[in-house]
Amino acid sequence: MKIVRIKRNWLGGWILSLYDLGAKEYVGSECFILSGRDDVVAKQLAAAFSEFSKDIMVVGIMDNLKALCVKYGVTVNPRWRTHHVPSK
Repeated sequence: MKIVRIKRNWLGGWILSLYDLGAKEYVGSECFILSGRDDVVAKQLAAAFSEFSKDIMVVGIMDNLKALCVKYGVTVNPRWRTHHVPSK
């Protein structure tokens, strides 16, 4: 099973990546979301989720990424579960 998560902040934006829960490592696709106007960020997020949704093994999203989606008004796949960001 895989989840979509923010891999890191970079150049004022966010790198989204697929994370394999079983292997505990990043795998496959990555998307860079560049910050800017709200509508532009929303379109980028929606496009990234559309791309990640093509992988049938994707089952969730991290709560910090979910919060980012709420901020920009982006709907997340309702079948995905929300996973908590682990504390360090």
